[in-house]
Amino acid sequence: MARTPSPEALKSLLAPLSDAAIVLDRDGRILHLNPPTERYFNVTVERLVGAPLLDLHRGLGEWFEAHQRAAGMAAAVSPPPNLDGQPSVTAAPLTQADGECWGWMIVIARSERWKAQAIDSVIHDLKNPLHLASSALVMLGEVSPPATALQQEYLRLLETGLERIGRLIERLLAVERVESPTALSEMRRLSLADVFQQSARRHVLSADAKSITLLVERAPGEGEILGDEGWLSSAADNLIENAIKYTPMGGQIQVSVAEHGGEAVCEVIDNGPGIPLADQPRLFEPFYRVENDQQRRIPGTGLGLAIVRAVIERHGGRLYVTSEPGQGSTFGVALPLLARD
Repeated sequence: MARTPSPEALKSLLAPLSDAAIVLDRDGRILHLNPPTERYFNVTVERLVGAPLLDLHRGLGEWFEAHQRAAGMAAAVSPPPNLDGQPSVTAAPLTQADGECWGWMIVIARSERWKAQAIDSVIHDLKNPLHLASSALVMLGEVSPPATALQQEYLRLLETGLERIGRLIERLLAVERVESPTALSEMRRLSLADVFQQSARRHVLSADAKSITLLVERAPGEGEILGDEGWLSSAADNLIENAIKYTPMGGQIQVSVAEHGGEAVCEVIDNGPGIPLADQPRLFEPFYRVENDQQRRIPGTGLGLAIVRAVIERHGGRLYVTSEPGQGSTFGVALPLLARD
């Protein structure tokens, strides 16, 4: 008799996928959803495990039942009714080593993927002219006779603008790279506390520039996780940079790491302006920024938190935020602990 994999195995099965993916048992009942599926349908995996696919989306459930009866569904087909974005939908059987089918996987690939590919091409084309402009700016700063005070101010504005464009390009590239199936190529045992502590050390000067107290607290009994140190460091950097950016002069940021419920949990807590509840669900979308006068005065790309979300989800973890206007914000990441040797 076919055996269904454990919840941990199902989570690992879907972790490499950036598209929405659903695992069903042989009878079409939901075993697991990945985070892109939760966002696509605005649901939670806990609410739907064990439910029929019809409960997630009637059109998708009816499509699955019809094609399962008709042909076994081994190829991409036209989208079921009422799915946003006109995606391509693929369903394939999942089998054991002996060939016995124990379930199905459905993948919903958004058709806007071509837009991401086009953006990636444009980003690469921008890097050469940006490099040339930066080199020309350096040469202008070394002309003789020296630039006047007004000319120096213009050169400073040009330099600042080029640096912002450079950061935007690098973050756009990071968003694309982390979605690649080969992104997490350096997975190993490591300490999440070490990753965030090292990131905090890299940001001491930025915090000092605003007289911000940057504290790191590590609770006893920290365990290890399986992760790509480079990508997790990028996520930590983005969270701490974000906290410094929005914390006022003389404020405080606390980075705390501990174990809870089989997870390594890190929280970055600031005493900045806080975030309205209505804006919180969209904070991790690319380019999204809270629309108010105070936030608009702070420069940013709206990509840092999107990178954090992609990194943490690719590691099979979760990301959360708690905040109230005027009360600061807490951004947390939780990753599954490895068993101790």
